[in-house]
Amino acid sequence: MTVEPMHLPFPVTRVGAHMTGVPRCVSADDSLAVAAEVMRDYGMRHVPVLEAGRPVGVVGERDLLIAENLAPNAWRQNRVFDAMVGIPYCTSKDATVSEVAQHMALRGLDVALVMSGGRIRGLFSTANALALLADLAGRIVAGPGLLSDPGSSMSA
Repeated sequence: MTVEPMHLPFPVTRVGAHMTGVPRCVSADDSLAVAAEVMRDYGMRHVPVLEAGRPVGVVGERDLLIAENLAPNAWRQNRVFDAMVGIPYCTSKDATVSEVAQHMALRGLDVALVMSGGRIRGLFSTANALALLADLAGRIVAGPGLLSDPGSSMSA
């Protein structure tokens, strides 16, 4: 029995159309208290970490929880560098969601930094990927015709 590949009537989807903008970054030398404050104030789950203006890592809510569990009375004074995930995965806004999601899955990553012109333009996280998956799954279940909806984010 031969299985034919499934071809969906969806256009190639680019990361730039589904990323979350980055309102704020932190320095590797900032305290974890600063990172926690940025996450809280800007509603972020991951914050890019910069050193001399270049991305060197990402610190996330989970990293802060681990730091807190390891040093309950002193975690807020520790540096971001000590808790961050180093060597961030950087991609372009023109990369396909498929290639970025595959890379993230293979490396076990929660987030990719979306770069343009040497600057961070956004984040593409597992939450962004799941939102897109939910949208696509809803379209498959609902049937044809939704792709031509001019209000649809997937029609372009």
